[in-house]
Amino acid sequence: MSHSMPVGKRGNMKSVTVRCRWCSVILVVLGMVFLSVSSAHAGKPRACKGNKKWHKGKCRYPDKIRKPKVSRKKAKKKAAKTRPKSTSTAKCQDLKTCVEQAEKFRIGAGVKKNTRKSLQAAQSACKFISNVSCEPAGTALYNVAMACLTGDGIGRNPAQGNALALAACDSKDSGAACNLLGYGLTMAGHHQEAHKRYVRGCELDSPGACNNAGHGYQVGRGVTKDLEKARFFFKKSCRLGFEPACVRKNTP
Repeated sequence: MSHSMPVGKRGNMKSVTVRCRWCSVILVVLGMVFLSVSSAHAGKPRACKGNKKWHKGKCRYPDKIRKPKVSRKKAKKKAAKTRPKSTSTAKCQDLKTCVEQAEKFRIGAGVKKNTRKSLQAAQSACKFISNVSCEPAGTALYNVAMACLTGDGIGRNPAQGNALALAACDSKDSGAACNLLGYGLTMAGHHQEAHKRYVRGCELDSPGACNNAGHGYQVGRGVTKDLEKARFFFKKSCRLGFEPACVRKNTP
């Protein structure tokens, strides 16, 4: 025997189903509104209890807050910006100060050894010497070395002058500095080392150095006597404008 639901009860069930559907729709809408409002206020700081701090939308203990990672490159740049500038690299105001600064950077006395800064300081020093050329850097070093050796505009300091002349010769810009070193070594009796400096100076087109190298080969001072090599250096010295060498190149 089949049972059927009365007509009135069926109508009531339909209305309940429709109401439930509307309730679910309303709940979904309210949930979305709540999420949007909470997300909008998530970034705003709030008052936290105790020693907690507001961080990324939550109240957290300080030891639980992770610091953002910074790359080593960025950390070095930041440290370089905040590091106070060294007074040793400040622009020197006189010949003596510039020479001292050039020597400090050359040997690394109290500062980090820096050949470039030493040359810069020497060029600055050279500008305080009248009627000389300060370009390139090797020429500037040579002029400052001469000032130290002669005491021109600065207290005479042969040791510092020789050191600067050595740096000038090694800079490959000043054959005259190599010739100056060779002369000093000759006076000290170090003929073999002197001859090497003369040859190096001649390679850098110093007419005086070429003449002295030729003289060494001519008389056998600091090197084995060789007249052919002597003529070679005398010819180059003559070609570079040193007139006495023009006579010596034809001497047997």
